[in-house]
Amino acid sequence: VVDAVARIERSESAAPRLDGARGLEITPYRRDDLAEILALDLRLTGLDRRFDLEEVVRLVARRRGSIAGFLGARGGLLGPVLALDVADLAVLVARHLSELAGPATARLSTAAPNGVMALLALGFYVVDMGLVLSRGVSPPARPPQLYSILPEVL
Repeated sequence: VVDAVARIERSESAAPRLDGARGLEITPYRRDDLAEILALDLRLTGLDRRFDLEEVVRLVARRRGSIAGFLGARGGLLGPVLALDVADLAVLVARHLSELAGPATARLSTAAPNGVMALLALGFYVVDMGLVLSRGVSPPARPPQLYSILPEVL
């Protein structure tokens, strides 16, 4: 077992407040962000997800010029979302929700327990739990993240 995952959902409701960014600059994804995103993703997850990420990344978070996280989504299907800390993950998700008209669903890693609390505060609720299994060497870290719903299968 690599990780326990909570499937979380949020019904269509008012957009969350956008505060707590702590110097985080969030911008739409640009193709020239890809190399830095891939390096961060590889460092934190041990995975090469180039083809997935270049298709779904929508937002990029930077702090002092360096990428601190990113958000991938297909409408209300959130993920992958990866950040250096839980607060940055929550800010990325809140920003996406502020622009989303409709419900949202995601698979949240429980490796960072504060992540569950942060997303509950954004109006998500836990639907069920699952496991991420892996053959071979486990990823080097389990950072605050939302796993992709598509194309990854849990």
